[in-house]
Amino acid sequence: MIPAMRVRPFGVAAGLVLLLAATLRFGALDAGLPNPRTRPDEMPVVQQLARVDRGEPITMLIYPNAFVYATWAWTKVGLALAPVFGPDTTGGLQKTLLTRPERIYLIGRAASATAGTLAVLLVLILAGRAFGRETALAAAALVATCFLHARDSHALKPDALLSLAVLASLGASAALAARVSPARVAGAGVAFGLAMATKYTGLLMAVPLWVAGCLSSPANGFRRAAPISAVAAGVIGAVVFALTSPQLVFEGPLLDLARSVGSIVLPDLISADAGGSLVGGGSEVPAIYAAPPGVELADYRDRAWYHGLVFHTTFSMWYGMGAIATLLAPFALVWGFRQRQPLALLAAVTCAVQLVVMGLTPAVTARYLTQVLPVLLLLEAGLIADLARRFVPSRSGLVLFAATGVIAAQPLYAIVAHNQIASQTDTRVLAARWLEDNAPSGTRIAFAGSVLMPYGQPTPPPTVQVVAHGLDPAVLDSAGAQLLVAHDHSLYFSSLDPEAMRALAPRLRRLALFDPREGADLSLSPVFEETDAYYIPVHGFGGVSRPGPRVEIFALEPGPQERE
Repeated sequence: MIPAMRVRPFGVAAGLVLLLAATLRFGALDAGLPNPRTRPDEMPVVQQLARVDRGEPITMLIYPNAFVYATWAWTKVGLALAPVFGPDTTGGLQKTLLTRPERIYLIGRAASATAGTLAVLLVLILAGRAFGRETALAAAALVATCFLHARDSHALKPDALLSLAVLASLGASAALAARVSPARVAGAGVAFGLAMATKYTGLLMAVPLWVAGCLSSPANGFRRAAPISAVAAGVIGAVVFALTSPQLVFEGPLLDLARSVGSIVLPDLISADAGGSLVGGGSEVPAIYAAPPGVELADYRDRAWYHGLVFHTTFSMWYGMGAIATLLAPFALVWGFRQRQPLALLAAVTCAVQLVVMGLTPAVTARYLTQVLPVLLLLEAGLIADLARRFVPSRSGLVLFAATGVIAAQPLYAIVAHNQIASQTDTRVLAARWLEDNAPSGTRIAFAGSVLMPYGQPTPPPTVQVVAHGLDPAVLDSAGAQLLVAHDHSLYFSSLDPEAMRALAPRLRRLALFDPREGADLSLSPVFEETDAYYIPVHGFGGVSRPGPRVEIFALEPGPQERE
């Protein structure tokens, strides 16, 4: 058979897997827009892009400077290319941000979707070199259909990009473990530096880099524990981080930032302001966003030491990569540690370090595992392929194909269901449109329901006046509120005090209702991530018809004193 003919089936299959990955990541990319608070942290990132565009210093340090600079450069290119596809962005970033800000968000999200798709491609390449083409296709298919990875590829955040950077650092470290050369040391160092520059947790890739240096070190005894190649690569990585985040490194806030991050990750060991150095604000909850009676916001520092391990196992992994993949995870780790192949061993090291660190910190959210799931799924594909070749050698390819389909079924369904909900108009957008069409210019409105931050709050049109927050009749009356916009949800970010609502009920006349469960299967209980203000579930998708909280708009009748 001609060699080119043997390559063609693999190329077609690989192309289909990448097409699937791109479709799942670019689908419903405009979820929630033009509401800027669909995903937490997106608005602060966009605000920093505007500062960079004006030549002003970055003030938000929750992400490295490099991520902001890279996103700004991507956005500038996207704005320059946008007119080719129709949208008018001739005013540049500043004007577009004022007139059509959703275009900035969409371009930024496209960066994450692109990075998420490239991560699947990199898994295909790395697994193909280490384990063969069949295993590579299985690994790429598992990552392509990973729910958490696809979901976070929809957000203007660094998580999908970090997954790509982690894979690049892993691949470069594996190459270094196989053979030391100046080019491989430099490649491993640059990849490590870019992982740190994408998100601070990229620092954890120092461990597999060190292990790679130990594996390739010609030294014996204790000298093997300090491999020159890994030290040199680490120095190169530090230089890359410093050069790409110069404001953070050379203008002083790095030490304060380290303390702030440390106080979040290890609050029992490090005492510092967990919020001020990251986002420029204090850690106290503003009074207008305080929790109503009956809603408890427990301090995460009081959680048991194993809380993160339980959360990530039973939630982040169970829903993020599927039940079967979660059950296979410990076996895949053991398999990886038993392999002499550098990629498998270093992948196991990477997963172990990431899972332990993320599991032992009480500050948890599912997206903290987004960067490591592709590596874990790569190991699972290797394990299944190895077992298939060992026990059913004559049908190993068929068994691998079938096993991949079984594992991918649950997360694939979750992605499709998530994107279907995300493609529907958010209740916050519907409410904002209602206000724009029905609230006369100068209408005085009040909002109620926000806890911690106004993520669940519709964006008011510029023609109205927001005069009050909360359900205190005295505050509403003194402000002269005419409309009350109230939002409620199982997520505590949108929580109304039922007693206060009942007390105010005689003065309320409902004008509009936007319910995310209207037309859905009310017998289902959708599962939301309690630590993330994201109004699309991770399970029980049929119980929701669209994103967003339940939003009600009321006409507020004058109080007794006002009537007098």
